[in-house]
Amino acid sequence: MSGIGAKTSGDRPPARSLDQRMSALEKANEIRIRRAEFKRQLSACEADLRETLLDVPAWLATMKVVDAVRAVPKIGRVKTRQILLQKKISPSKTLGGLSARQRQAIIAELPDPAKVLASKSQRQARHHPQSQHMEALERANSIRISQAVCKQAIARGELSVREVLTNLPPEMGSMTIMELLRAQNRWGQTRARRLLFGVGISEHKSVGSLTERQRSILCMALDAKQPQISLLSAQTPEFALT
Repeated sequence: MSGIGAKTSGDRPPARSLDQRMSALEKANEIRIRRAEFKRQLSACEADLRETLLDVPAWLATMKVVDAVRAVPKIGRVKTRQILLQKKISPSKTLGGLSARQRQAIIAELPDPAKVLASKSQRQARHHPQSQHMEALERANSIRISQAVCKQAIARGELSVREVLTNLPPEMGSMTIMELLRAQNRWGQTRARRLLFGVGISEHKSVGSLTERQRSILCMALDAKQPQISLLSAQTPEFALT
């Protein structure tokens, strides 16, 4: 006689056939594959979890919220835990088990994939060696063109060296003072070197590195009928260069 409470064959669920077990296994594998692809799409900003939460498909209903949120770019393990804690959502909660209020609360914390992707592209462009090299070449070419235009204007008398020294354009800062002086009409290397020697400034010094005092003395030398002001520099202490 069997004991009290003993299970009979009628209490047990009917055993599944081999075909049923195989079908269930295939279905489970298919769901796992689709979920893995969904997480990859989230990570690559190809899918938007905000839209998914508004209408959760059946194959994602049993996926844990913590796994879905962590797959979103810029949201890691710590931030995911903070979001769920603030919104009072259990880490074991599934997407299908979220209430409408909980879904809206999570959506408010998720970033826009389009903005994330644009920001990522900009960072990659800035840090890409080839991109940096091209940007450097473009800047260098722009500076060279600006300097050439400025020198042509000086040669034609449309712009004076004094004006350049007084209101220094940023693109002229890397030009040497010798180049700037020689851009003037009928100014050769000897004449420019003589003036620079008289004021005690190296011919290799860039225009942008000149001090206000040096610019002032150069302007005085250029304004003078006789550019050599070495005697003035020697006799007047305030014009001595440090």
